[in-house]
Amino acid sequence: MRSYHVALAIMSRSAGAVVAVPTVTLNNGVEMPMMSLGTGMEGKIGNESSTEISVRRALGVGWTAIDTAPDYYNQGSIGRVLADVDRSSVFLTTKIGDSFFEHTGTVASAYNLSMEAAQDNLQQLNLDYVDMVIIHYPMRATGGLSNCPYMQEQWRALEDFMKLGKARAIGVSNFCQSDLACILETATVVPAINQLLLHVGMGPDPRELVSHNQALGIKTMAYQPLGSIDYSACAGWDDWSCIVKAPRDDSLLKGNFTGMIGDHYGKSGAQVALRWLIQHGILVATAASSEKHLRQNLEAFEFTLDDTDMQQLDVATTPPAEPNANSAGVPTCGSEASVATV
Repeated sequence: MRSYHVALAIMSRSAGAVVAVPTVTLNNGVEMPMMSLGTGMEGKIGNESSTEISVRRALGVGWTAIDTAPDYYNQGSIGRVLADVDRSSVFLTTKIGDSFFEHTGTVASAYNLSMEAAQDNLQQLNLDYVDMVIIHYPMRATGGLSNCPYMQEQWRALEDFMKLGKARAIGVSNFCQSDLACILETATVVPAINQLLLHVGMGPDPRELVSHNQALGIKTMAYQPLGSIDYSACAGWDDWSCIVKAPRDDSLLKGNFTGMIGDHYGKSGAQVALRWLIQHGILVATAASSEKHLRQNLEAFEFTLDDTDMQQLDVATTPPAEPNANSAGVPTCGSEASVATV
């Protein structure tokens, strides 16, 4: 007869019980919850009204961290929710991108534009500070020019933003080893996190990025942890009609592999996929809107996968994805095209 271990006696089985979300200590001593509510397009809760409803519901059932970005177009609604709660009780992550460089950007302007973007987030959120601000994605070299000097100036801006007390921690997202090497050449602060596309089917250390992060003292955070979304048919991030309809591989949610493992624990396939990441020490940003799914996601902290199941999940090769890529044209980590000239 198969046995399993319940890891944390965190909550009772009653409908009103709340899971206590564990935290991890970042490299600057800040405590960050292991699971954040993603509010981007992958959750289909990207507009103001639906995001506000979902975030209020999430906080009500025990979520303690929210992940947003200016190009999710929902920071105003998140700010309204946070105005009604104890600000220190919610860990908030936001981002800056590089779209402002497309027409007017130069290396000389990268610092000021990045500071303005970070400050604009505070205005949209109506907050004095955020807990984390990250560079959403590394700049890509064009026309044979290096992207590295731009990223170094972006990072210098975030360092100063944190020194001003406007962020408690700073990090990056979708950064390959070469991108990290670039900013670390001039950095005085090591990124606290590197958000990567990561889920079952990719292995626990895709492109050796997770172990590379760990060696540098950087926590890895997984986005789209329940299956990748295929944006390859979309013209760009402003092609919203395409983006909101982009298909997700739902085999981790509905397929037999994680589902059969979940049956042994009385859990769903989605909870198994989330638990696999958690047991590898990886933080998670995942979206949900219904109270049922919000609670179920938190219940990934209720149980422990045994070694046999972890090994099966580790070697799974579907659904495949790249840790820094959720759209066409982004170079694979380790490829010549991904290397920033430092």
